[in-house]
Amino acid sequence: MGIGLGLASAAMTNAILATVPPSQTSVATSLNTLARTIGGSIGTAVLAATLSATTTAQHLPAEAGFIAGFWICAGVLVVAVLAALLIPTGRRHRAGQLVGE
Repeated sequence: MGIGLGLASAAMTNAILATVPPSQTSVATSLNTLARTIGGSIGTAVLAATLSATTTAQHLPAEAGFIAGFWICAGVLVVAVLAALLIPTGRRHRAGQLVGE
């Protein structure tokens, strides 16, 4: 998971730098970091609540909790793929304008 997150963070930063005007790169990368942090916190809380809601008599998470958690992750993955398809693909010139403008 750490390797995947590291690669995704680097790729997202490169995508931001390639499409955002130079005067807005710090704002865009900061917003990306903020969204990633909040998303990780909310995701962890949702999955912990899902597992906690389905405990057994021994106070261990039931299989149903893990299945629900995997379905939640699959749904988030679909949303992430759709969002990734909306990322602009233009490249900047030195002046900061996108190719094809």
